[in-house]
Amino acid sequence: MLDGVRNNLLRGWPLIIIISVCALPFVFLGTGSLGTVFGSNYGSVNGEQVEEIDIQVAQNRVIQNYRDIFGDDFDFGILPQDQQAQAINNEIIRQKVLLAEVRSLGLINKEEINSAKKEIIRNQDFYVDGNFDEGRFEAFVNANGFTKDAFIEMLTRIEATNKYTQSITSNFTTDEEVKDFIKLIEKTVDVTFIKVSYEDILNSVSSSLEEQTDYYLNNKDSFLSDEKRSLKFFKLSNIDFIDSINIPEDYYEQAYEAYVQEVNNSKQKRISHIMIDKINYDDESEALSAINAINEKLINGDNFEELAKEYSEDLLTKDSGGDLDYFSPDLFPDEFANEVDNLSLNQISSVINLETSIHILKVTEIYQDELLSFDEKRLALEEDLIEAESSAILNEEYFKILDLIDSNSNFIDIQDQYNSEIFNIEPVSYANFSNTDLLAYKDDIFSAGNEINVISNNEELIVYFIDEIYEPTELTFTDVQEEVNNILNNEKALGIRENILLDLESLSKENFIEFSEKHNYLSVENFVNVKSNASILPREVVNELFVKELNSTSLIATANDYYYITIDEIELPSDEIVAELLEEYKSLSLDQVNNKIFAIINDELYSNLRNDLRIGVN
Repeated sequence: MLDGVRNNLLRGWPLIIIISVCALPFVFLGTGSLGTVFGSNYGSVNGEQVEEIDIQVAQNRVIQNYRDIFGDDFDFGILPQDQQAQAINNEIIRQKVLLAEVRSLGLINKEEINSAKKEIIRNQDFYVDGNFDEGRFEAFVNANGFTKDAFIEMLTRIEATNKYTQSITSNFTTDEEVKDFIKLIEKTVDVTFIKVSYEDILNSVSSSLEEQTDYYLNNKDSFLSDEKRSLKFFKLSNIDFIDSINIPEDYYEQAYEAYVQEVNNSKQKRISHIMIDKINYDDESEALSAINAINEKLINGDNFEELAKEYSEDLLTKDSGGDLDYFSPDLFPDEFANEVDNLSLNQISSVINLETSIHILKVTEIYQDELLSFDEKRLALEEDLIEAESSAILNEEYFKILDLIDSNSNFIDIQDQYNSEIFNIEPVSYANFSNTDLLAYKDDIFSAGNEINVISNNEELIVYFIDEIYEPTELTFTDVQEEVNNILNNEKALGIRENILLDLESLSKENFIEFSEKHNYLSVENFVNVKSNASILPREVVNELFVKELNSTSLIATANDYYYITIDEIELPSDEIVAELLEEYKSLSLDQVNNKIFAIINDELYSNLRNDLRIGVN
């Protein structure tokens, strides 16, 4: 139940998670997209209030989990709304259940607060000229709707929960638990057994010609040949209709004009920005003064990228000179589009005043597909036309042939209209059918009657006709003698084995050797010091050995053979050996211990769940 918690909380430093989750909604538009919703009440889990940031973090983790499973291109948005909401709800419940337990254990304390502050100070995103800059840190948290104290409190909660999760999901156990595990793994048994080999029994039996003949005569209707079919077919492909394609007189000119338009539409502009966030100023006039001062420097020839690094208040893009990648109308405000449309390479926009932020844009790159000349493009246009038209004609012929079939035209009449070569397939069974043209349609061919069929696969048409169906016939004794012999010998071997198994039920260990000497397909063996990971016996046998008591007997079945075993000795490792192996085993990944811990987590943390969560997906 807690796999998701472990996978997410143990991935990376908590501060990095918070920065990546919090900053993304504010990359382009400042803080207005979320306003002051942080702190809003979305219900509670085990007494822990759920806030907007909890939803943001949970959604980020859920999306990452889906991408870990389905790949980085997975779009969380394609899931139904109720499924998205349920996944996020479940993640929030995991977070808050653990946080409630952390609080009850007193793990959120002064030491953890100091630890969180140290993580902030270590983070290079808050450094200027090699030193931690408190103003830069404060600008980041303010831009994301926090005070410094609230941000530190949130980081403390996540880090404390992280440490707690690491402790309960680690392989920590007491020495006594590890010692018990060592005794289980290092335990050995001595075993004596009779192996009943089915292959040896089968090799010891035979069937006479009279037995084989009698069996055949009494079961003749079981030995039939496979149904066979013969058929004829012809093929039509795209290239058969190339000569019938008429290229319109003005086709190349019109197609080239459309191509030019397509190339023009492929133009993309890469942009950078310098952003002033209004939340950092007492009023809008101060923010406008700040952006106008930067704009004046640009007019005077200062470098845009350097000014972005120095003055932009978008913390995620300023270090890259304000780079926003290629412009897309779906991702940016309409006000950006109006400016970008009129900007050429390296041109700078006027000041763009949005509701919560102010921007200056620059076009840093322009990408456009290469425009080929008319002569260069003509051959490709001709090839495209011929491919499209020949496929269209082939599709029309498909429906014409269906109409001919419906009008009861015979195979030869249809073939005459196309003057195509007829191919013949001689009588063949389903198992031996291997014609490469029709192999993919084998199931259809052997389920159809004596009718004409047409197959279309976009590149060619295949018209086939079942010429004749050869029904199954009784096979001669000579044809099936080997099969009959195998049937009889297996019946005899199974009967012998069943009788042996009945005898073994009343057999004592003292009579093992005497009993086995009567049958050359039995063997008696003795193994000593067999461990639970031994490979000298089949796994089914070894598994059974370690759940049996001393002097007990068991009949154990494998794929074909049986083992009749007696446990002669059970030996546990000495205390000295256990002590020697203790450190080695403590470092192993013990699945049994993990399972026990997860069961405790489930019982203790989730059994008294109090959930009043009220969120959905907008």
